[in-house]
Amino acid sequence: MAEDTFTKVIEIEKEIKEIISEERKRVDQWVESVKKELAVQYRHEMKRLKEELTRNREEKITEAEERISERLNSAREMTRKFEEIDDRELMPILENILQRIVPGKDS
Repeated sequence: MAEDTFTKVIEIEKEIKEIISEERKRVDQWVESVKKELAVQYRHEMKRLKEELTRNREEKITEAEERISERLNSAREMTRKFEEIDDRELMPILENILQRIVPGKDS
């Protein structure tokens, strides 16, 4: 009887070891599948972030180009206006400025 019980205990122990082994295999497979899925998600997220960075960079470049263009247009307009000023109008302004900066000249 004791030998029978001992044999059954050993059989049950083998079954438990097999169940544990199978469970470990399933867990290992699950872990591998999760790793693969996370790797795919990581690649997709990195691609999305790179595309977003590129879009943001291109938007900032476009905005900067627009600001530069506006400033150039403004400078061209001011230049055009200054070129239209007659020398007779500039002489009194220039004389006034020179009197202020040349030493010994009082108004």
